Formats: sequence, structure tokens, C-alpha cells
Amino acid sequence: MQSIFNYNTLNAKLEKSTRSIYIELDKDQESNPINMEMLFELESILAWISNKVEIQTVFITSSSEVFSVGHNTKTLPEFNANQLEKMTLKLQKIVQALLHLPQTIICDLKKGASNIACELAIGADLRIAHEETKVCFNHSELGLVPSSGGMSAFSTLIGQMNARNFILSAQNIPLNLLKSSGFVYQTYTDETKDKVINSLLFAISKQAPVQRIQTKLGLFENVRESFEHSMKIEKQVSKAARMSEDWKTKSKKEDGFMPSKSMSYSVKLSLVEESDQNPLN
Repeated sequence: MQSIFNYNTLNAKLEKSTRSIYIELDKDQESNPINMEMLFELESILAWISNKVEIQTVFITSSSEVFSVGHNTKTLPEFNANQLEKMTLKLQKIVQALLHLPQTIICDLKKGASNIACELAIGADLRIAHEETKVCFNHSELGLVPSSGGMSAFSTLIGQMNARNFILSAQNIPLNLLKSSGFVYQTYTDETKDKVINSLLFAISKQAPVQRIQTKLGLFENVRESFEHSMKIEKQVSKAARMSEDWKTKSKKEDGFMPSKSMSYSVKLSLVEESDQNPLN
């Protein structure tokens, strides 16, 4: 494979035989937390890919055993509301870009993903994972809500009840449910990983490019209206939730967060004042 670009948090390589580009999160060899620098670099490479229709597949993976732990829980409490909002908006933009790119996007969840890393994976067309994977939408344990597709694109793509079960439980999702919901397309073991990945990439490379792109766009167009409506609601809820600043709570226990009764007026106010601007702008 041919390495391209020079990023601080990503590795990018081209595989000519399958017309694929590999994007590897490479911030931390153990957990690859997502930070603003990584999001800027992801946005940059996706912008470049958008004009390279000769690339058939974008394969997103990581340098660690897990795909990503999502937020860095050590630095998250240091974020102010403005920093968190900027990071949220940037991830929203990236997830939407993945849904609209002409390439087929594959995300390898490896042995796990949490909170915003799960949301990043929502933008993929296909997700694969190790059979020992632990996927958890645990935003609420961090004092956050899913704000980058976790409520909008997620429920649109896998169904409202599956989204409710996965997000409101905040638990590791059983593998059989990940597969039956469609969130995970295929699984692999240490021994079968390369075979599964290569087989998938070669299958996509054999497809007629124009028809493949048209099919992806057509599939998204069927859910676009619902997605845009739910994205608007997601942004409203996200704004309301940030008013508590619960992500700054270092002791992640129920009694350390803002009491729910203290939020009632602020939540109502934020929902009323939220702009009617198109959520995709």
C-alpha cells in the first residue's frame, strides 16, 4: 500500500488493487481517543476523497485493538461549553460527509467503540467488528447526549426501538443484537480478519462504479427527509443538555450530576429559542 499525506493523528494509505483508501486513527496505541485535531484531519482527508471518484472504498480503522474509546475522559472535564459545541458540530459535519460521499464507507469497530466513536461509525455504509467487540453508546455516563447522528441518523438507519435499546441502556450491546439490527454487517476472529476485509474490498471493487454510486445516493435519498427532521431535533436536545455542564463532573455518579428538576426550565427555554435554520447548513 502507498502512504499518502502526513497527519499527526491519522495514517492514510492507498490500495490500488481494490481502489481503496485506508484511514487509520493513530492518536494512541491503546485507545485512540477522538480530539479536535483528529476531526480536523478527518475533515481534510474526506474533502480530498470527495473529488476522487476513482476510489471505490474508504476503509476506516485504527492502530489499537479497539476502534476508539471516543471522548478522552481525562481531558473532557476541562472543556468549556464553546469547545464542546465546536467539537460536536465538527463531528456532525463529518458524519454527514460520510453519508454523502460517493465511495462505499467501511468502518472496522475492531474490539470496541464508545460514545462519539460509535457516532463516527454511524456515517459508514458498512461496519465490521471483531467477535469480541464491545460497543457502547455511553454518552449519558459522561454527562452528554448523542449529538452527532446518535439520535438522528442512528434511529433512521437501524430503527427507533433498536436505537432506544442501545442508547438508553448505555450498556455493551450484545453481538447478536449488533448484527440483527444491521449496525454490524460482518464479524471476524483474529484468524479470519484479513480474509473478511479483503473479500469485502474486492467485492466492492468489482461493482460498476456509476451504479454503485447511484445506489448509495438513492438509498440515502429514501431516508433523507426523516434524517434531516430528526437531526434538527437532535441539535435542540444537544443544546439543552449542554446547559447542565455535567461533562465537567469528575465523579461520574448520579449524585454528582445536576438534578433533573433543576434542568426543566432551561431545557424548555433552549427548545423554544432554537433556530429553525436548516440542520444541514
